[in-house]
Amino acid sequence: MARSFAFLCNLGVALVLLVGASAAQAQGVTTTTILLGQSAPLSGANKSLGDDIRNGALAYFKKINDAGGVNGRRIELVTLDDANDTKRAGENTRKLLEENSVLALFGYASATLSRPALPFVEKHKVPFLAPFTGADPMRAFNKYVYNMRASYADELEKIVDHYAKYGVKRFSIVHYDDGELHGSGPGAEGAQSRTRIGCRLQGPREARSRSGREGGAEG
Repeated sequence: MARSFAFLCNLGVALVLLVGASAAQAQGVTTTTILLGQSAPLSGANKSLGDDIRNGALAYFKKINDAGGVNGRRIELVTLDDANDTKRAGENTRKLLEENSVLALFGYASATLSRPALPFVEKHKVPFLAPFTGADPMRAFNKYVYNMRASYADELEKIVDHYAKYGVKRFSIVHYDDGELHGSGPGAEGAQSRTRIGCRLQGPREARSRSGREGGAEG
């Protein structure tokens, strides 16, 4: 809960910074609203994750709006279903920026769905807030991308430390066959060397549901 609250607070700060004195002339901003755009898997594989991200954001935006909004403007979220398909995610991004004219992109559900958005982000010079991923390709410096999740390498390091604390000697990681965990090895390897715990990648597994990224531990 604390991490989720901090995440949403950071998002609120980002919105305040985006909506400055010249906001009335900015794309996606009127005197009464701020329009954000999201492509998410509302059907197909990872539907539950897409629903969770969208519903959580809507709940918090309602809280902000009920308290007076951001500089008096209500936050509105336009979400297009990509069905966990990269081509649809790219086309949704084009529509959000060129047809819906959103101020910023927000809350894409994975690196595989976020990467197709990057060419449009750079072309239109719009902010990309909080893509829900820790994959290396989304963490390379980009002045338009605002990451708010830890990297997978950092997360794996913390997992190894946690297991070591409770005496786990070995564990395996099952991961999606999407390349997102590539580059995460150094974090886990450093923690393994420090704690002398055994870790191996078990997979990859086809990305059919959010349960595809799982871990197994053994004492």
